[in-house]
Amino acid sequence: MNNQLIFKLDASERKILDIISGCGQQLNYPVYAIGGFVRDRLIGRPCKDIDIVCLGDGIKLAQEVASKFRPIPSINIYERFGTAMIRHHDLEIEFVGQGKSLIIQNQESQQSVQELCRMIS
Repeated sequence: MNNQLIFKLDASERKILDIISGCGQQLNYPVYAIGGFVRDRLIGRPCKDIDIVCLGDGIKLAQEVASKFRPIPSINIYERFGTAMIRHHDLEIEFVGQGKSLIIQNQESQQSVQELCRMIS
């Protein structure tokens, strides 16, 4: 699989995604950027939010990521849904964890989603 991006990130987006990637690696969680951020960057639109999904604990990932930012942002935790949100400068980053037992059933769809949406290796 080719891990090259098919669109450009600005320096701040790259730095944020590198931090998220590093935290995911520390926690041994595969991490993906999904949703509107990917769509907006594909069509060249600016985006003010990033949705992150990980195979692990999304709240724990958000806490780890927040600890790397300066100043350290507050984290909005939504225990009921297993999600968290960080506001870093003018960007909202939302985190959701997916249990390892939750797998996309159709292997072809799973591969397409990973090829399109995988931002962080």
